[in-house]
Amino acid sequence: SICLYSSIGFLDEKSNKKMFNNLFRSVKRGGRLIVDIMNPDWAIKNLNPHSEKVVFYKGNKYFIKHKRKILYNPIREKNIIEFLDKQKMKKYMASYALRLYSRGELKEMFNQDNFKIIKSFGSFNKEKIASSHQKIIIVADKM
Repeated sequence: SICLYSSIGFLDEKSNKKMFNNLFRSVKRGGRLIVDIMNPDWAIKNLNPHSEKVVFYKGNKYFIKHKRKILYNPIREKNIIEFLDKQKMKKYMASYALRLYSRGELKEMFNQDNFKIIKSFGSFNKEKIASSHQKIIIVADKM
């Protein structure tokens, strides 16, 4: 099974735990699981708290503001996105929090569910996990 970056951490704490339990249960004994998530150490050091851009979509011009901040206990990235359609004079907002799991938290969850981590990387180039790398990639076999 492969679970890539954008699919982990968007739920509340209880639902995230349930998602991990279901993910772990779906892998058969002897199967392999690859999980790719954002590295919280990288996010803390590199988070851009505010960005703006203009997007053209179906002939309309949209202004997008994206505000981000790190929240703690547990670590999560809080996002507020504002879409402004000046032609229609409408403003749309969306927000979400992304739960960020440390390497230690992942290791503990994998071990509890009878997985053996065989490799871990900080990028798809197989670099070591470090605060300078955006990813934590875990490759684990179910025992």
